[in-house]
Formats: sequence, C-alpha cells, structure tokens
Amino acid sequence: MSNPLTTGEIAEAAVTLALLRSGKVVLHPYGNGQRYDIVVDDGNQFHRVQVKAGWLTPDKSVVRFSACSNNKGYSRRSYQGQIDFFAVYCAELDTVYLIPIDDVPGNDCYLRLTPTKNNQESGVKWAKDYQL
Repeated sequence: MSNPLTTGEIAEAAVTLALLRSGKVVLHPYGNGQRYDIVVDDGNQFHRVQVKAGWLTPDKSVVRFSACSNNKGYSRRSYQGQIDFFAVYCAELDTVYLIPIDDVPGNDCYLRLTPTKNNQESGVKWAKDYQL
C-alpha cells in the first residue's frame, strides 16, 4: 500500500490523463499553496479542481471520498468558494469522477454504484452521472 502522498500523486496523474482524453486542457499551478490541484480550461472559462482519491466501501456499492482537507486530523476545512469541482480517482475501479462543488454538501461524499437496499432514489448521487 502506498503512502498518502503517493496516493495523491497517482490520483492527480489519473485525473489529468482522463481529462486530457476527454479533450480538456489541463493546467497545473506552480507550487503547492493553492486550494486546488489543477485548472481545467474548457475553451470558455477556467475551472479550479481539487483532486481526491476515492475508495470503495467494503460491500463495493459506493465510492467514498473526503470533501474537505484535514489538518493532521485536528480540523476539517471546506473547499466551498475555493474550487469549482472535485475530481475523484478510484484506483480499485480505475475510474475518474468529476463532481461540481455544489453537489457535495458535507465533509464526505458518497457516489453510489449499486441500488440501495431499500431502493431509495431521493438524494442518491449516482457515480455514473459524474464519470468521465
């Protein structure tokens, strides 16, 4: 298992590749001081993107990711107002998801791969709707 820095670098490389394959222009800021990892130029405007590594839940029904930054476990800091999208790479599925910040209301986000046990649809974020 790789360390968190390596996991993040792999996620950023996978997201960059997926965006390039989808015809987007990807810009990387110089240095690490920004709240976003990459910028995507869609031809009309720039979008700030925070890259996250996602993981499957044990039952493999959901891709989960942290939608905030952790300061060594002591405080959580939201990205609201500082990014436009999360780009999430799930290594177990080798898949990238692009989620608008407004679709991620809390500290954690869950992208559902399979139907819920009670067939609930309301409030469910389907992974397929965000897949690149």
